[in-house]
Amino acid sequence: MKAHLAHIESIIFERNVLEIIDVGSGLNKFHELELKLLDQYDPFYIQIALPSADSKTIHFLESYGFNFAEFRLQCTKKIDEVISSHSLFPYDIEDVVTKEDLYKIFAIAENIEPDDRFYSDPLLTPDLSIKRTKEFIKRSFNKRNERLLKLINRQTNELIGYRTFRLQQENEVLLYLTGISWKARDYNKSFEIINTLLLAYLKSKNINFANAIISGKNYFELEFYLKKMEFSIKGTSLLLRKIYHK
Repeated sequence: MKAHLAHIESIIFERNVLEIIDVGSGLNKFHELELKLLDQYDPFYIQIALPSADSKTIHFLESYGFNFAEFRLQCTKKIDEVISSHSLFPYDIEDVVTKEDLYKIFAIAENIEPDDRFYSDPLLTPDLSIKRTKEFIKRSFNKRNERLLKLINRQTNELIGYRTFRLQQENEVLLYLTGISWKARDYNKSFEIINTLLLAYLKSKNINFANAIISGKNYFELEFYLKKMEFSIKGTSLLLRKIYHK
């Protein structure tokens, strides 16, 4: 069994959070291996993502105190023809390069109603969700293999949204967060605009594939990606978690 520290989650909890990345043949010695992790890391929280069809491992871990946290869909899209960004004027998308814009994006994130697994977990406090979002935004701003983009209105110079992603391979990305300002007149339209511009941006950078991991509880994004953006489903998974210190 292999595990590593989940860096951002460890920051927001101010305690170690572990992610099991490979159960392997460890089920037979799981209790022994779990005790070693507890001794080495003294974790607050351990998480693991498993294929949703792997009932054997899911049921086994449930018997050891792991609980359901999230149902996920792994989706992908080949980026072929894209709409010209000029057709969406005055809206445009560009890289965030200044701390001033970063702080504006933090303000947007702080005013978005959370909808992730931390917010809905009855054993956790709701404020952790916003802290986690801001840490992910900061990471995308700082890391060389990630990008933080902003949606702007060129007529008013207003920043009205943000988008993050990570480069997986030379021509492939994993999409992360989308945020739309409370000041946007039409949330659904702005959400569509930022993602349409994102595909044009990626195509201009010779990116041919976009991947996304979508929470099963986010009906709006599921419908948008699968119907509007024509993403296809590659697989599904369950995220389980165990809390050790309440």
